[in-house]
Amino acid sequence: MVPQGWRLDLMGVDGAAEKWETCKRVSRLLDETGWNSLWVYDHFHTFPRKKVEATFEAWMMMASLAEITDRALIGQMVTCVQYREPAYLAK
Repeated sequence: MVPQGWRLDLMGVDGAAEKWETCKRVSRLLDETGWNSLWVYDHFHTFPRKKVEATFEAWMMMASLAEITDRALIGQMVTCVQYREPAYLAK
């Protein structure tokens, strides 16, 4: 997740549940303290080193963040057309 002007990597957070709780906590805090937008990325692998751990699907994450925030805009930095059919997304 990349709020405008600041980046949160979840590499030091273990487990999917704890990663999601961290995302929720930080997203609510940024929303409440006036950040304009929250941005996620569309990658199914970890970065900068590939390893087996929880990563979140971008479109579901944006929907979930929209439910728990009130004012911040939510966006996605890039969508990979190799696994996202553009015509399907346009619906």
